[in-house]
Amino acid sequence: MARPGRPYRGVLPWGRAPGARHRGRAAATILVLVGWVALMLSAGVGLMMSGCGCTMPSGCAGPPAGPVPDDQILASARDALAALVRDRRVDERTTVWQVDVTVAQGRITLTGKTSSPQLKEEAVGLLRRLPGVREVADAVRGLPDPALGDRVRGVIRLPVVNLGDAPGQAEGKHTVTQAVLGMVVDVLEEERGWYRVRMWDDYLGWVDGGSLVLGTRAEVDAFLAGKRAVVTARMAPVLAAPVPGGREVYAQQAVEGTELPCLGEERGWVRVGLPGGGQGFIAASQVRVFPGHALVFAEKRDARAVIATAHRYLGLPYLWGGTTGYGFDCSGLTQFAFRVNGWRLPRDADMQYGVGTPVDDRGDLLPGDLVFFTTYKPGPSHVGIYMGGGRFIHSGSRGVAINSLDPGDPEYSSYLSARFLGGRRIIPLSP
Repeated sequence: MARPGRPYRGVLPWGRAPGARHRGRAAATILVLVGWVALMLSAGVGLMMSGCGCTMPSGCAGPPAGPVPDDQILASARDALAALVRDRRVDERTTVWQVDVTVAQGRITLTGKTSSPQLKEEAVGLLRRLPGVREVADAVRGLPDPALGDRVRGVIRLPVVNLGDAPGQAEGKHTVTQAVLGMVVDVLEEERGWYRVRMWDDYLGWVDGGSLVLGTRAEVDAFLAGKRAVVTARMAPVLAAPVPGGREVYAQQAVEGTELPCLGEERGWVRVGLPGGGQGFIAASQVRVFPGHALVFAEKRDARAVIATAHRYLGLPYLWGGTTGYGFDCSGLTQFAFRVNGWRLPRDADMQYGVGTPVDDRGDLLPGDLVFFTTYKPGPSHVGIYMGGGRFIHSGSRGVAINSLDPGDPEYSSYLSARFLGGRRIIPLSP
């Protein structure tokens, strides 16, 4: 069929009467128009029918979809939040994310608490884009808890304090890590006289309120100002007066790495400020004085220094959750030995496995490398410090000890050698 507006050039099937040329053209034109209208009407019917399941042309809207059931929205919301937590690798040891979701008539309500405003913002935005969601109400409490007011920092007031996995539970297997005298923490919330705090390494745990001095940011900054005295001995008693063998301020001694304000130096003693007020005295031979807090542990020492620090605690019994001279667990020893020599490590063995440069072949290990093993659970569950010659120092069932990966060494451990997972180089090679 010819396009409208152009004369028909074909031959009609029945011929043409003499003298009927113009009439034939008119008739042809009418037929063309009739065919064109029929084609358009047919297309229109097709478009109308497409709403009944046929493929719809671009830009053609179908009938409005029905509302998405609440239980379907709830399932989608939970899946979306689980995927977000997984994709962002949220770790409950360093991030509070205790969030629940409910749905009513297409309206999502988020409740609970979190220490990550960014994660909450992502979650709300993600849920708003789910099909059928009319509104997202954010009722998640951000931490630090507003009920704390401006007292959102704290200072540890005892020589060694356990952090627990729940309020009122900080002993034995409930110990997640430890803090020491003078250590500053972020305070997130309070429950039954216990405080959830964040450590210098971002690790979370619950501390008995009696072990903590709460303060504002300004107050804690003032505590950190000025000269600092850092314990360098394995243990150092804090005395009430500068007298050898005098009365000790605490039932326990201050451990290596303890940092306190230095108020003065006199006749072989260092006068230190104590959290919560008051002062004490530590023998000058047991501390090192730094000009300021920023310089404490700022010097990155070599592998020999790290190994020597760990070696000083040879024979110390194993302590679950321990990070001090009163007892170490495996990752507590490695974190401590590296920290006091200027290298920052995360708290647990699997966390430490994720930092540094991988060393997969034990033949490529160098002194100071971390060595990892698969023991009581799959993955990196035990860690030590490589010393060279196949030997490594670690805190295991026999306490702080030296073992070897070399079958010819008297300290060879067939158990750990068979479970060697790999190494991580924390201290870079010298140029």
